[in-house]
Amino acid sequence: MKNIMNIEKLRSWETYVIFLIIGIISPPVSIFILPNFFRLEGMMQLYSALAFNLVLITLPFYFLTHSLTTVFKAIGIYLPLFFLLFLGFSSYTFSNPLLTFIVLPFFMVLLIILSRFKGSENVTIAGIVSLTILTSLLVFMAFLGYAAHQHYTAKYIHASKLELPKYYANLTDKIDEFASLKELNFSKDSINVEISLAEMAELEKIAEKYTKPGDAFFYAKIDGNYFKVWLIKLVGVEILIGNQMNQTNYVVVNKSIKCCPSLVKLMNDVKEFKREIEKDGAKKKLVRHSTKFP
Repeated sequence: MKNIMNIEKLRSWETYVIFLIIGIISPPVSIFILPNFFRLEGMMQLYSALAFNLVLITLPFYFLTHSLTTVFKAIGIYLPLFFLLFLGFSSYTFSNPLLTFIVLPFFMVLLIILSRFKGSENVTIAGIVSLTILTSLLVFMAFLGYAAHQHYTAKYIHASKLELPKYYANLTDKIDEFASLKELNFSKDSINVEISLAEMAELEKIAEKYTKPGDAFFYAKIDGNYFKVWLIKLVGVEILIGNQMNQTNYVVVNKSIKCCPSLVKLMNDVKEFKREIEKDGAKKKLVRHSTKFP
């Protein structure tokens, strides 16, 4: 008797309207409200809407039937449909949209229709769950289509305020400590300058404090202007002559060196420089040369 009463309550039009409303409100919540608390983009907004649906539908199922068994049945039917929808939009199966846009919606519509004519509690619950999921999917696609239309026909611009870096090294009072930087014009948009090894060592200490993990630069403030500072180091090459070469402490890189054209050019320059020295009769046992990589 109780089972029959539960079926009658679930098959009423008022019940269908309640679950229809749940399916309608979930996508706007996931698009406009939840992103304020979680990082949701693209299809994650649809998945969050469906997850929000799952939470909401448990409440009317329980208050209408006062049965946890009915609630667990609804969850048990909801999760496979959610998983199939997830597979349909995943990168592995989305290349064939048959599951997402034809088979699964047709199956859910069939369950909704059967729930109106079949007296089975399980079929009724499956139909109500399908109604909620299908409604959320259609509403989400409507928002997606509207956004695509607005983007395609847009005649407006988007502007955002640039924020100053929160973590930066204030070098205004330390410029005098760097002889290479004192005479520079810091009003330019871009500055390149060669510095000494001592100055490089000092800047490396500053960079360790203010460089974020994963970044190759740090922010610096100089005379009211903010800069991104990259430390570009040099690579040195030495040609060893005579008995200076240690036979047990070198690596043959004739083939792998081709991947570094700047280093190849550097070594060729060193060889040319060595030939010029030998031609002039200079008695040099150690030739050094360096270059800066872009």
